[in-house]
Amino acid sequence: MPAPIENTEDWTPEDQRQKISELDDNVVDVTGYSISYVRTIFMYIGIIFTCGLLRLAFHWFPHWMLMCMNKECALIKAEKILVKDVHGVRYIHDVVVEITGTAGSCAKPSYVRKTASFMLSQVSCSEKEGKMMCYFVHKCVRYVWDSKTNRFELPRGWHETTYEEILDSKPLNNETVLMNRALYGMNEISINLTSIVRLLLDVCLNPFYCFQIFSCILWYSDEYWMYATCIVVISIMSLSWQVYELRRNEKTLKETMCISSSVIVYREEDGVKGMHIFYFSVILFMTCMMTTCVVCATDVDRYK
Repeated sequence: MPAPIENTEDWTPEDQRQKISELDDNVVDVTGYSISYVRTIFMYIGIIFTCGLLRLAFHWFPHWMLMCMNKECALIKAEKILVKDVHGVRYIHDVVVEITGTAGSCAKPSYVRKTASFMLSQVSCSEKEGKMMCYFVHKCVRYVWDSKTNRFELPRGWHETTYEEILDSKPLNNETVLMNRALYGMNEISINLTSIVRLLLDVCLNPFYCFQIFSCILWYSDEYWMYATCIVVISIMSLSWQVYELRRNEKTLKETMCISSSVIVYREEDGVKGMHIFYFSVILFMTCMMTTCVVCATDVDRYK
């Protein structure tokens, strides 16, 4: 299990970047960024002087905005993470620092660093260990900071587990369950529906529609009323259809993922040896994120 974050201010430039392996064994580059108020001020000045065109360019290329507002820093001090995969696609993620000892509360890294010394001074030495956990989520997978290796690592459990380890495993106690729940998060995939207004704005800010708007303004100024009006009507119909398709796809995905089944999990104090999980006589849906999953029907029938 990754170790808790250490209170350290020393870092080297080598800590700004690292390579991590995804579940499909692809290696991606990870770079840490922290907010720079000077750069942010100059960026907003540039947006004002360009009448918003610079902000539109940042919408198309979010990593440009990240680099203009933030500066590279050590990964342990990062507030934003830039992930670049083997295909050159970039992803931007927020770094979350979770205080596991205070009802699972979360806060921004900068806030936690300002209050960390005060919080740690209020608890005993035994309570300090494992107090804070730093992670970011990439493709629905949580990467946790390991202070022993000074790297973001996949928590143990995403890697291959042999059958011998599963058969020899013992029921977990409540303390381990709480620690694992804080480390891995809830065992669910949450699909949130995007609002119609947000979908409409995202589609309208597409470079194609921005070009259409600019062209229609020129045509109306040159009194090409008929041609410009036809383009406007066709663009509105196309835009409405795209928003409808996006919304329908989101609903379909949400309905597909919202499937659950009930199980009984026996903990250490229950005194159950051997079989730890018993399935009820219900239809079992299991999402396999990596490797294969085999369910023996005879074992399920045996414990109905």
